[in-house]
Amino acid sequence: MIDCIDLDVGFYRKKYDDLNHFNDRKLARHYSQYGYYEGRECNPYCLREKLTVLCNDKRVLEIGPFTTPQLKGDTVSYADVLNTDDLIKRARDIGFSTQDIPIIDYVIDNLSLSKIATRFECVFSSHNIEHQPDLISHLQEVYNLLSDKGRYYLVVPHCSFCFDATLPPTKISEIFNA
Repeated sequence: MIDCIDLDVGFYRKKYDDLNHFNDRKLARHYSQYGYYEGRECNPYCLREKLTVLCNDKRVLEIGPFTTPQLKGDTVSYADVLNTDDLIKRARDIGFSTQDIPIIDYVIDNLSLSKIATRFECVFSSHNIEHQPDLISHLQEVYNLLSDKGRYYLVVPHCSFCFDATLPPTKISEIFNA
């Protein structure tokens, strides 16, 4: 059974018409037994557009934008494992559009953010953390990038329902070994 700590029962009930008649307890049970596995959204911050507005008007580092950066503007910088030209080549090789690929400000060597000297009010990452084998070091490096009141926002996909479902997520043993 899935722990429903992030379940917003009002949001869940309103979002799914088939659940209107459930009381809060039945909604929690439904999400735990079915909704999670069906990829149902359990709170408004599961919606990317609700999460990205938290970074508006802030100095932002977006990690791993690939072909679809979630944040744009003069205050946004981008970090990725490939430079812009290599991202364009990779996108073409796998048949993705190259139209929205941003200029990469920081190329991440060995998956490490430690060479980035700038501090940010917001660090944003979408569909990346599940491929991070050294999770503790990654979180420490992000912490070092954040200004005093900075925040780290993550979009963590349900691996069964995303475009990179065929890519292997990091195993817990890899995190322990790192």
